[in-house]
Amino acid sequence: MIASDCANVISSIRGKAMGRHGHVVQEIKARSDEFEKVEFLHEGSRANIDAHRLARFFLYEAAGNFLHIIEVKD
Repeated sequence: MIASDCANVISSIRGKAMGRHGHVVQEIKARSDEFEKVEFLHEGSRANIDAHRLARFFLYEAAGNFLHIIEVKD
C-alpha cells in the first residue's frame, strides 16, 4: 500500500492523466507491475504529521544543513 497526501498524484497514478510529472508517474506505474498487489491511496496530511511537517519545512525554510530526529512511539 502506497499512500500520499497529494490527491493529484494519486489521481494521476490511478488514471491516464500524465500531468507535468508524467515521466515520474510512468515510472511508478512500471515499478508497481513488479509487485503482486499494489494499492495507491490518498491520506490527508494529518495521517502522517511528522512527514508533513518535514516536507513543508524543506519547501518553505531557507536552505542549510539540518538534522531531524523523529521519535517513534509504539
